[in-house]
This record gives sequence, C-alpha cells and structure tokens, in this order.
Amino acid sequence: RQLVWLLSSTSPHPLTPFASQHLEFDPQTLVLLEINFRIHFTQSEVCLPHPLSSQGPIPAQDPDPITSALHTPTSSQDLGAQHCSAARGPAFPQILETANPKAPSEASIVLAAYPEHLSSLEKSDIEDDACKPAMDSSPAGAGDVETSGITSGSSSPRVAADADEIPSVCEAAASQAEFEETTKCVLQFALGSEGGRLQDELIKRAAEKKGSSWLIDWWNHIAYLSDRGPVVFFVSYYFGFKLFPQIDTRIKNGISASGPELQCAAGAVVIKYALEFQEMVESGTLPADLVGKTPQCMATYPLLFNACRIPTFPSDVVATYNGTENRHVVVMRRGRFFVVETHHEGVPLQQSDWERQLGLVIAAADSAGDEPNPIGALTALGRDEWGKARAHLFADSPGNVALLEAIQSAALMINLDHVGGSDEVERSRQYWHGDCRNRFYDKTLQFQVLPSGHVGFLGEHAMADGAPTLRLCRYINSQASKPAKSSEAAISGEVKPPKVLSFVVGELVQQSIQEAQKFFTRIVQDHVTARLTVDGMGRDGIKGLKVGPDAFCQLAMQLAFYRIHSKLAPIYEACSTRRFLHGRTETIRSCTVEGAAFFRTMQDPGASAEDRHSALLEAATQHQKVAADCAGAMGVDRHLLGLRLLVKDQAAMPSIFKDPAYAKTCRWQLSTSNLSVDELESWGFGEVVPEGYGIGYSIQKDRAQFMINCKEDGAFGSRTNRATEFREVLLGVMQDMRAVCVSQLGPNPSRSKL
Repeated sequence: RQLVWLLSSTSPHPLTPFASQHLEFDPQTLVLLEINFRIHFTQSEVCLPHPLSSQGPIPAQDPDPITSALHTPTSSQDLGAQHCSAARGPAFPQILETANPKAPSEASIVLAAYPEHLSSLEKSDIEDDACKPAMDSSPAGAGDVETSGITSGSSSPRVAADADEIPSVCEAAASQAEFEETTKCVLQFALGSEGGRLQDELIKRAAEKKGSSWLIDWWNHIAYLSDRGPVVFFVSYYFGFKLFPQIDTRIKNGISASGPELQCAAGAVVIKYALEFQEMVESGTLPADLVGKTPQCMATYPLLFNACRIPTFPSDVVATYNGTENRHVVVMRRGRFFVVETHHEGVPLQQSDWERQLGLVIAAADSAGDEPNPIGALTALGRDEWGKARAHLFADSPGNVALLEAIQSAALMINLDHVGGSDEVERSRQYWHGDCRNRFYDKTLQFQVLPSGHVGFLGEHAMADGAPTLRLCRYINSQASKPAKSSEAAISGEVKPPKVLSFVVGELVQQSIQEAQKFFTRIVQDHVTARLTVDGMGRDGIKGLKVGPDAFCQLAMQLAFYRIHSKLAPIYEACSTRRFLHGRTETIRSCTVEGAAFFRTMQDPGASAEDRHSALLEAATQHQKVAADCAGAMGVDRHLLGLRLLVKDQAAMPSIFKDPAYAKTCRWQLSTSNLSVDELESWGFGEVVPEGYGIGYSIQKDRAQFMINCKEDGAFGSRTNRATEFREVLLGVMQDMRAVCVSQLGPNPSRSKL
C-alpha cells in the first residue's frame, strides 16, 4: 500500500476498484486485506540511545593482507562489519548514558514512532531541526540508516491509521499503465506469503541485533564501502565557513594575506579547537545532541578522529586508531605530507605553537616545490584502481607501509593550499575537490586552509554524516569567535619540528599518479557550480509568509526543475534519524501529489492567486508531514531495502523489487540536503545521476542560500552552464512564490524583503 501511494501518477488512483477488478476480491474483503497489510508491513520500533557497554566486540572484516597486518581490532562498535578499530581508546564514554531514558515497552515503542507522541517536539522543531540532513549522495537508494529495530506494529491499531496517511510521492515517475502494473506487484507481495515471510525475517534480524540497528551494517556496506567509484565528487561533502572572527580581526589589524601569517593563524585555530573537541569526545564530557528535548545517538563521534577509509577488495573498510597512542596530525602543502605531533612531553601544543609549526611546514614545502609524485592524487581514483596502486606502493618499499599508516592514524588532516579562491564559488570548489595533489580524500576529517585565511572542511562520508561533523566545525567556529587567549603561554623548550613523509615511488605507481590526475581533471572540467543567495528569505522571512522554511525551499527547487525540464523529478532530501541508536538518515521523498498539483497550478496562466496560494499551503503541509514521518523512521525506503536484502534467491526476487516504475523513483535527479546554520558560507556535494543536480542549501536567519553542483552536459541535452541556469530559474521561483503569499496575506507579511 505504501508503494502504491508512492507511485501514484496524476492523482491518487482508486486502488480498491482496480485491485478488485484484477484480483477478483470484493471491495469489503480487499479493505480488510489492506488493513492487515498495513499493520503487518509497518516498521515502527523506536530504540533510543543507550550505552554500548553491554555490547561485546564484533569481528572486523578482513581487509587485504597488508591491512590485516596493520590493523588488529580489539573492540568495535556494531556500526557495520566493515569498520575496524585499531586498538581504539574508550569506545563510547558516558555520552549516551546522559541521554538514555528507560527502555520503553512494546506498546510505547509503537506510539513513539509518531512525532505527536515524542517528548515536547514542537512542530517548529520538526520543521527546522529534525529534518536537517546527514548528507548522502549515493545512488544506492536513499539516505543512510533509520532505526535500530522494527516491529510488526500489530500491538497498536494506531500504526494502521497512520500508515494509511503515508503520502504519495514521486508522482512523475509512473504513467497510468506503469502504475497499474505496480499496483498488481504490490498486491501480490502484500497478499502472498513472501511478503509476510520476509517481514518476519526482518523482525528476527532486529531482535538478533538488539543493542544496535538492523540496518546499519547493511547500509554502510551498500551505500558506501562497496561502491567502487571515486570518493571525491560523488561521496564526499564539503563546508565553507565565513571568515573566522579571529582572522578577520587580524586582517583589520593590518596582517596581509600575501604572507603565510593569516594561513598559519587560521590553521592553528582549526587544530587547537578540533583537538579540544576530540578530548571532550574521548573523555565523555561532550553533551548529547538534542533536537528540541529529544536526545540524538552519539555513536558517530568516536569514529571521526584518527580515522581513515582504506581501499580493499571487494569492499572498503574504515580503520580507527587509538587517539592517545597516535597524537599527531598530518599537514599537506604542495602535495607533500608532514607529520606534526600534537603534544610535547605530554602537554598539548598551544595556538601560538601551532602557528609556528605550520609556518615551518610552509617554509619547507615552498622551498622544495611541488611534489613530483603526489601520493594523495591516487585517492581520486576509483576504489579498485587505488587499491591496486596502493599494493604497488607497498611493494616499492616496506617503509611506505609505515608512512601511509602515519597518514591513516592521524587525528585529522590540514591542507595548506598555496592557491585560493577569489569568491564563494571558487572557494567552494577548492573545498570540494581542490587540485587532488594536496588532498587525501580517504581521510575522515580534512580541513582546507586558504592563503586568505578562509577555512573549509571535506568529509569522507562512509562513517561521518553531516550533523556530527558540522557540530565539530561549529565548535571550532565558536571558539574562533572569541578573542585569542593572550594568557596562553607557548610550550617551553624545543618542540619537535614537523617531519616530512618521503615515499619511495616506483614506475607503476608513477603511472597511476599520472592517470589519476588526468582522470580527476576530466571530472573537474565536467562540473559546474553556482551559488544563489536570496536575502530576506531566511527563516524569519519565510515564516512570515506562514509557510515552513524547509517546505518552501523544497517546493521552490522542484518548481525550478519543472520549469526547466517540463517534468517532475524524483527528489531526495535526507532526514536525520539519529534519535534511534545507530540511526543515520531516511529519505524524504519530497515530490508529492500535492506538490505536483502546486507546480501545475503555478504554471497555469489561468490560475488565480488564491488557487496558487491554496495549492502552496497544501503542498507545504504535506511536505512537513512526510518529513515528520521520516524523522520517526516511518519512511518507505529503508524498510523496503531491508525486505529486499533478505531475499536469498535473486532469481526469485519478488516483482515489487523489480518494478521499473519503482526504479524510476530511486533515480534522484534532484539530490538535496539542508544544513541551516548561519556560519556557513557554502556547503554541498555532487549529483547522484549524470543528468541530476546536487544542491546543498542553508536557510539562515535572514537569507536562504543554495550551492548547485552538476555536470555541464546532462542527459537532457547540451545546455550552457546548467548550474547557472538553475540558479536564475530558482531565483525567479522564489520571487513568484513570495508574491503569491503576499497577494493573500497583504503587502507586509513580514519585515523581510526579497
């Protein structure tokens, strides 16, 4: 039933008469069968965070022979069999204990899946906070992860009532004929024995993985670690921050960007406060994340530092290292790697110490010039190609193993670029991908520091969604907003200088580096980026129009696509599900029947302003409901994925999972995510499909901003800078939608002006 509504075409089709005609059920019997199906096939268990101390160690997947020798896991959180821990420190301090209500009964679990039953989650919290994404640009099928368990829902008729309201989305994906075929597939699955059997197996799996999530290891493998394409562009995501206040103050005090002082100062701020944040994580003093009053799972935080993705066959692994035994960061300059220790005789380096150390890195690298064989470029290759080159690198010299280990085990990486960008778009491209020579794309935490003092962040997505890394970056920014501590004394005595890592590079690796740079350059040249800032249409301005901010922006992006391509797009918006243990995201399928009606009404020259406004409000209301359902793990995609993965005989795959109309709805031509914080100058990621767009947007207090990334020539035909075209159309859409609201609310619905 959920999938039937998901694929409805021009309007909600009458399911009962159609199914009755084709399956020879009278309407009354079919209604009863539908109710039973909704009860049986609804996932609803909410498993709130609790300490991991009850969990035993899990075996790590064997990587290639070399990495097997390097990483001997002693313990690991159950965040997927592809994660290995190299003798990491305290697995998960009291972070979650402070956010651990008593485990609910089965009845309360069922009720807790719905936002109206959650503790003090106001509607505005869901609109503004619960739907903040943890970006995912994987084509595998949705977002990231949902809930730590499922139940049939049979203990609560409330489940059936709410499941009946799951919205229709991706209206454009199915014609009438396709929809009728899909309906038959869904009914066969619902009324036959296969669907019930798979659901029972999924419930059994959830019970076996108590204390974790039934989906987390599946998702980590499918969405990230088994993907053999390059990480950069198609998996990684980036943040660009407004100039740190400390750096801005230095500029006002006369420090020129022509020298290294600003770059060293900005880099020192990042390292100093990132390591402070790591200390809070490892000591258990980092307060729990909250959405409203609802605690969020904190399991990701111990996996951020001293972590690195490793190319192995047939699926990658992510290695984490003991932070107390690996007290160093890696700094890159001109393609060269430098190891810098974070402590001197057990004492953490201070900000002034870091400025001096970074100055030494810049001086050494600039004196030596560009690295002729930049090893970092290899991480821009596809995973199998990089894995082969890595094996050749180890064969070139046994010492290369330890050098690469030093990079992998570093707390974080700093890229001191010797070139920068003159505006927000150029800087965003620098943060997103750079030149591949001065990057190591496998590193979980990687900060870019430009000569101007601007700072960006590049995140490897496999174990790190956007919300946790954004909290880290916001902490750095908050500390950089305070005056530098003049009372902070530099380390006394001789601090160990940065150590350069010099690899022995043979002919095969040299060839791979050259191929990597050519491959990378082609991808860079294929992509275009545009930035749209709409002043006056931030949180305050859109709320003044009596519309939810996220819903308004989602509808605007879809209408822009509709105006350009004369068709609706399957659109993906990530929604955080971190209020469940080991939750990551669920897919908000934003293209609804109500949304499609709004787009057509806006394009109808005969429609009145009243009709357009009414359609806008209906579409926005439906979007908020879909988002709230997804935040409560009541989305469609993760549940269907779980059922599909339990089919052992691929030849006997139920037709529901082979249906072409359903496949269309998973081809995300608009991949979107919302991180609405005022510190961001830009943020974004790549498109999911060649003809698609990747749009990271922020609804700040007084403006909305969109970073639009896409290939210059998509499958819709050659177009001149598709990103710029989308930006201009989107601006017009925002103006038109505001005008519609103003026409019904009066000339001054808010103090903001477009």
